[in-house]
Formats: sequence, structure tokens, C-alpha cells
Amino acid sequence: MASIGRFVRLPDGKDHKAYIIYIDDIVRFHLPYIFNEMGYEHFDAYAFKFSKDAKMQVESDPEEGVLKTISEAVRERRKGMPVRAIFGEGVPEDLKKDLIKRLDVDDLDLVTVGGRYHNNKDLMHFPYVPGKGLRYEPWPSIEIPEVQKGISLIDRIRKKDLLIHVPYESFDSFIRFLQECAISPRVKEIKATIYRAANNSKVVKALVAAAQNGKKVTCMVELMARFNESSNILISQMLRDAGCEVLTGAEGFKVHGKIVFVKVKDGPDIAVISSGNFHEGNAKTYTDCLLFTADRKIVKEIDSIFTMIARPYAPVRFNNLLVSPLKMESVFQRLIRKEEQNHKKGLPSGIKIKINHITDKPMVSLLYEASAAGVPIKLLVRGNCSLKTGVRGISDNIEIHAIIDRYLEHSRIFIFENGGTPLYFMGSADWMPRNLYNRIEVIAPIYDPDIQKELETIVDYGMADNQKAALVDGSGKYLPILPNGKKPFRSQEELYDYYLEKDDKELAELERKELKK
Repeated sequence: MASIGRFVRLPDGKDHKAYIIYIDDIVRFHLPYIFNEMGYEHFDAYAFKFSKDAKMQVESDPEEGVLKTISEAVRERRKGMPVRAIFGEGVPEDLKKDLIKRLDVDDLDLVTVGGRYHNNKDLMHFPYVPGKGLRYEPWPSIEIPEVQKGISLIDRIRKKDLLIHVPYESFDSFIRFLQECAISPRVKEIKATIYRAANNSKVVKALVAAAQNGKKVTCMVELMARFNESSNILISQMLRDAGCEVLTGAEGFKVHGKIVFVKVKDGPDIAVISSGNFHEGNAKTYTDCLLFTADRKIVKEIDSIFTMIARPYAPVRFNNLLVSPLKMESVFQRLIRKEEQNHKKGLPSGIKIKINHITDKPMVSLLYEASAAGVPIKLLVRGNCSLKTGVRGISDNIEIHAIIDRYLEHSRIFIFENGGTPLYFMGSADWMPRNLYNRIEVIAPIYDPDIQKELETIVDYGMADNQKAALVDGSGKYLPILPNGKKPFRSQEELYDYYLEKDDKELAELERKELKK
């Protein structure tokens, strides 16, 4: 089945339409043929799906070593106990009872009824059928002007902070930066975190090349990245073979922050902070922001994070970065309270956040308190959200939208009005207990005025969307937000046009400067 796929395209009909069938149904229709030697006269087929417990139990054993311990845990995962069973409609009760008994699913609340077809994630690989309106029109990722003109990204970042917003802008810019660092005689050292990486990753290849070119390369490879454990074990071995120092994290904490540190001989060092994984595949469909900066305060603290990972008990202080589990939660709580105080004083106040999930109870409570005090709060939340809007006296001032469009919204952006001098942050953390208390996450302040304006544009466009946005009110209904007389506004399309115009202007400016020379 793996070589055929879940869907089979049948010969086109005389009406010139394309016909596609589930392989499930091919099996159903051919049961008499498959079992023609069994002597049966009647055939029925029913679908069911069961899920296994995929959580790994990893017990630290200094004699075994981390790699071997996790490798064995990955193998044991295949034997995970069934935790849920979904049956298609019409399954005879005696067959269902027999399967439940064999699966040993004790809690009958975990036994549910599903449709005729299961494992709908296979629709991600639905066969391509030519035809207007069946696929999105292509939006090729935009190469930033510096890459188009072959300008050194090291030099460019040292002059001014750079933000790349994928997939509108190409992830190749990050790969190009690593490749430049790998061969540049000016670069002495590279440190990077890897949580998930693409198959045959160009990011990993660039780090390997850097080590082979005599650079000191340190990589933090998170071996406990869920369902990527086997891949990350192979990556860590490949990096070690190339001469890289490989860190495997601080015990008890996943390293989820996406950061790079580059030490340069002839001037300020450089850091990269991303809201998403350094993964070429994800960067084609996930919206994420990557900040490149030579700001000494930020870069020094990014380097300190690697010290914290390598030596968990070494004292480390962060005055600019928000790093969990150290002080991220307390800083965010202070910022929310400050907005409430400013509103009571009659100063400008407001909170704008773009995030994946908000489920942390203290954060939810503080947002309610700020709203009750009158602070306007606008949130873009793609996934889990524990807030309920429209509760009189509690959440009247909270507006939450979710966007489901061609790209998966993944970037995390935080803006606090701060009495008229807004504060901007971007990074890897959601507001969930696991992100704030059980992982090493990194949120960076944004000091560059142009990038601040860009982050505000991203959030404002999302809140203005009336084509692909839904209202999140805590009911679980996700009602679509309609134009209601306003001009149709699709945020992802508008952002693509925004970056086309922005990068065209910057390219024209570069060419103008070249002509002056």
C-alpha cells in the first residue's frame, strides 16, 4: 500500500472528469476476489482505527549514554499500549467487543464512532488533478534583495537588523547565511540549536561544512523532539562525525528555542532568533519570522544560552532576552500588569499578540484582569485557546481571531503599548505550561524601528482579515468573520503583496546605490 498510496486515480470518464478512489474501497470491492479460495458467500468490510500511547519513558542511565537510552525508548514506542479505538458505523457489536477485548482498551469512553474513512491526514497527499480552482495559484517565495545581488549577509546584518518572514520571503536566505559563515575566513565559531530538521537538510550540511572548514561548531540537537527522535539521533551522529560538538540538552527540559550564534573575527558577532524550526520543508508552508542581529546585548545573551545548556548549573542572567524556564513568565506577567496600570493612569495601553496556543492559567487570568480594567486586547490564536470572550465585566475588551489559509500560522509576536512607547518581542514560545516552565524557549526584544513596524503590520493584517479568519469566542464554533460591507481582505494574500512591494523597493534602492558608485 505504501508504494501505491491511499488514493488511486481511475481512467478519466467520457465526461472528461477525473475520478479518484480510496484504496480502502478497492479492497472492499474486491473481497470476493481476495478470498475466493475461502468458501465464503457473503462479504462485509468495516474500518476501525486505534491509537497507541506514543509517550516515551526515558530513564537516565549514565552507563548507557543518552543516545543509546533514547534509541531504545524509540524502539519500545512501537509496543505502546492502545489508548483509543474509533470504529466505522455499522460494525457488528460482537466484532466490536472482540476487538476492544483484544486491544485491551479499558475505558469505554475512549471508544468512539467515526465515519467510513479514517486517517484523514492522508488527504495531504491527494493526487494532483489539473483544473482551474483546484489548487492555489503559486506564490513563489521572494528572494531578499541582498541574496539577489550577492551581497554578504554578514556585512548586511552588521549594518542593520534583518527580519525574514517565511514563506513569503525565502528560507534560502538563512541557508545562504549559514553557507557564507561556513566558508568565510572571518567566522571562527558557529553555535546552533536543532529541534526538527528536513530530510537531507541543507542547514545540517552547512554546519557540517563549517566544521570541515576548521570552524568550531557546537550544535544542540534535541533528541526528545516528538516523533523526530530517530532522525535527530542520526543528525547528531553525522555532526559528531564531522567534528562538531553536540549537546543533547539539559536534563528535564526540552530545548525548543531556535537560535544561532556566530563568532566573527573582525567585528561584532551575529545571532539569529527564529519563531520556527530551521526546517526547509516547514518554511514552505509555516509562517515564521527569523531575526538576524548584531546587537551586542542580544548576541551576548544568545551565546549565554548555549552555556546554560552545556552547564545547567552555571549562573546565567538575561537582561534583554526572555528565556524560559528562568523568567519569561514573570516578564510577560509584569508587562500585562503594566498595561493595566497605564490604562488606569490614562496613558496609552493595549496588547497585541500573535501566537499558536494560550492555555496557561496565570496568563489567561492576567489577560482577563487587564480586559476588565479596560485594556484593549487583540489576539491572533491559531490553536488551543482557553479564553472566553464577550463575558461582561471580564473579557469585553478581548478580541480573538484565528486564520486558516494556505499557510499554517506559526509565528509568535508580542506587542505591548507601554504608555505610548511600544515594546515588541518575537520568538519560539507559546503561552502553555510546557513552554513557560518545562522547556528552554527564547523570546527576543525587537529594537529596530523598521522591523517593529513590520511586526505590527503582520498582526494588524491578521486582525483585519475577513476572508480566511474566524472568531474565537470560547464556544468552539469558530464562526467566520465576514466583510459586512467592508472591502474583502485576505491577510496572507495582502502580506505577500506587501513583501513583493517592500523587497522591490529595497532592490531598487540597492541598484541606485550601485549606480552612484
